[in-house]
Amino acid sequence: MERTRRTGLGLAAAAAALWGFFVVALVTGDPADGATIGAGLAALLAFGLSVAALVVLLASLRSAGPAVRPRGRDARVGAPLAVVSLVLFAVVWVAGAGLADEGAGAAVLAALGAGIVTFLAATACFLPPRRN
Repeated sequence: MERTRRTGLGLAAAAAALWGFFVVALVTGDPADGATIGAGLAALLAFGLSVAALVVLLASLRSAGPAVRPRGRDARVGAPLAVVSLVLFAVVWVAGAGLADEGAGAAVLAALGAGIVTFLAATACFLPPRRN
């Protein structure tokens, strides 16, 4: 596997772990205990790592020759998913100020959830095939 793709997958693994912590802290935490602050900090780190991972994975497509591209999982499916995820993350970033408004907060959280799911799906498409 190419170094660029390996770096992108490493960033994606770190981001996925932070997204998992964010979801668990948000669902199980009590806002009075400060769990929301910890979840927010994890989300900020995961957000940046996710965007960096997607950009690096997309860049790995340009630098990889046909022999290096994964065969089992198709990066041609992962690339559009990565772009959709980047767009959703951009919407969340721009509309994040609307969290003060209750109606916009639900829409931003829905966009964030969709961005996380597409991020994970895109990353899965860039994984190399298993060796038997």
